[in-house]
Amino acid sequence: MSLTLYYHPLSSFCMKALMALYENATPFTPHLVDLGGAAQRAKFIELWPAGKFPVLRDDARDRKVPESSIIIEYLLQHYPAPQGAHCAVSGARTGFGRTILAAMSAPQNLVRL
Repeated sequence: MSLTLYYHPLSSFCMKALMALYENATPFTPHLVDLGGAAQRAKFIELWPAGKFPVLRDDARDRKVPESSIIIEYLLQHYPAPQGAHCAVSGARTGFGRTILAAMSAPQNLVRL
């Protein structure tokens, strides 16, 4: 896969980026980074010197995209959701981004799994 998301599950910013990727039905490889491990931390700092999560690496376009909001904008521009895509977050058929914005403004809209 050309997209790899470097993330940590305790980061709410990473969850925002993950929601966008899943809602958009974009194929990607999740890469959990353990910052407690010296080797993984060094590899992550080499990838993104700021050392902040999340970072999306797009091998097809040779880009590294940091920060959840910028990742969402990047996905909207380069990986638009197919028409009528099923939203894994709300269970509804929706356009990309609508469910994320609704969830951010009203967390009770999220379906509990």
